[in-house]
Parts: sequence; C-alpha cells; structure tokens
Amino acid sequence: MIGHPPADLVAQATKAGVAAIVTRHPIPGEPGVALLLAAPEVAWGRLYTLIEAMLALAGSAAPGEPGDLFALANQVAARIGGAVAIEDLAMRVLAYSTIEGQRIDDLRRDGILGLRVPAHPNHAEEYAAVLRANSAIWSYVPVECLPRLGIAVRARGDAKGRAYGVAATGSGAPKSARQAEAALSVLDGPFGRGAVGRYEDLAAVLLLSELGTALRGRPALTGEPLSLVAEHDTAHGTDYLQSLRVWFASYFDVPRAAEVLSLHPNTLRYRLRRISELVDLDDPDIRLALVIQLRLRRTPDRNPTPRPDGVHGDVERHGTAD
Repeated sequence: MIGHPPADLVAQATKAGVAAIVTRHPIPGEPGVALLLAAPEVAWGRLYTLIEAMLALAGSAAPGEPGDLFALANQVAARIGGAVAIEDLAMRVLAYSTIEGQRIDDLRRDGILGLRVPAHPNHAEEYAAVLRANSAIWSYVPVECLPRLGIAVRARGDAKGRAYGVAATGSGAPKSARQAEAALSVLDGPFGRGAVGRYEDLAAVLLLSELGTALRGRPALTGEPLSLVAEHDTAHGTDYLQSLRVWFASYFDVPRAAEVLSLHPNTLRYRLRRISELVDLDDPDIRLALVIQLRLRRTPDRNPTPRPDGVHGDVERHGTAD
C-alpha cells in the first residue's frame, strides 16, 4: 500500500477476499487478513520481485500438499537419496528436506540453522554458473563439503532461485548421483512438467532428452521434414509448424485442432493439404519424424511475419468439402 492507508482498508480487503496487505504504516488488523509491514529501505519494486519469486517457487498449495516447498524438498531427497535445500536468489534458505539418515555437512547445517547460505569465497562464482546452466551441474567446492548437484529454479524462463542436492554416499552413490543429475536436468528442461517423480517414471522424457542432446548442434539434413516446413514459414510468413504441433497434440483430430487454433475445420484441412505439398503427411515415418522434431524444439515458433501485401502467408479459404 503506497501512502497512508484509509481507515477502512482492512474491512475492504476482508470483503474482497484479500489474503494479505503490505503497508509501510501500522494499521489495526482483523481476523482473516495478514498484515505485512514493509521496511522503509525496501523499494516497492524490490518487494514485488521478492513476492513474485516466492509465489513462483511455492505455488498456491497449502502446507503439506505437493506444492509446499518442504514437501517438495522431501520428495526430491527421497528420490535421489541425498539431502535437498531450496534457496532464493538472495541466498535465503526457503525450504530443506528433513528425511532421517541422510548425510549433511557443516555448510548445509549452518544454512538450515540461519536460514541463509553461509558466506564463502566460491559462492558467487558457483551460483552464477548454476543460473547460467540449462541443466543441473555438480559443485565440488568448498572441498571440505560434500559434492552437491545444483539446478536453477525458473518460472516462465526467469530464474527465481536454486535447488541443491547433496550427493549420496556409499556403494550406491555413483548410480544415485547419475540418476539425480539426469532427473533434475529433465525436470528443468523442455520436457519438465513441474512434477516430482521416481527416476523410473521419467524414462520416456529421459529418452527424449538424450535424443535432443544428441541432435543439438547437428546441421539439418537435406530434405529434413521440419526444416522444409520451417523454411516455408520463414519465407512466406505462414505458421505451419504451429498448425502441425496442435494437430499432432490433438491426435490428428481436425475439428479439435481447428478449435484450438481458432480456425474453421476446412481452413485447417486446406492448410494441411498445403503442408502436404512440402512433406508427405501420409508417410508414417515423416509424421513420426515431425512429431519428434517438434517435441524436441526448446522454444515456441516465432509469430508469422506478414507479407508486404498485409496477408499472412498463403491465402486460405473456407471450403465445403474435403
């Protein structure tokens, strides 16, 4: 709340179903509305960023539900066999796992007790590396501490914090560590769905992730289906790739896909016929290649570029047949 709040602010907030009020000036409260007093030195923009980061990390779940950060830390720790901590960008410890018998070191213990990552000369460089990485990375410093696997926590592409898992020890450590690294990389990658599951449950997305890694950076083959369609989109301002993506996701159901695309079904049928002039959509191998290639794309296709005459790509018509 900027400025001096009105006398009936809390009453208005209660009536509107507001859960909390942030203000710089003390005001009388009422049951059901949390009052948060912001320090004068904290700018409103900074406060908004902190709140947004907390919401992105914690979600809307109640304590103890799957979206709760402590529950999430425990679930991850149980799967990877090592203690887990979740931190924000200011190095505050937001949550940590509490599974008995999992080994922790002095760095983690001090962080839990103070709810802040202890100062160390290597932290700035290490944290920057985690935020730059597109997947989980190992950290072996300080050398007196256990190795840790770190990964950035992102919301809509923006880094909101980090999660660290302490490597398991004992005879099963190498396998557990490899599985933890692979699982965390998948959950933060293009195939992550925001859920936590067992390593075995991630087999399909792990396979796709490995396939994507193998193909990344490889020059396109001559006549490769996705490249042919993408080149047409670029040259003519069409949006064929998005049409194919929705059609595939609709299990080749034209009316359903057309509804998602806000098109008339005959318009989509016409568009698919035009695409078939570029690649043979009746060929099962070509369809499979397109499905896999589209699934491996990390970013959405750009919006179609209008032609100089103002028409977006090929002129499409609403037919009455086909």
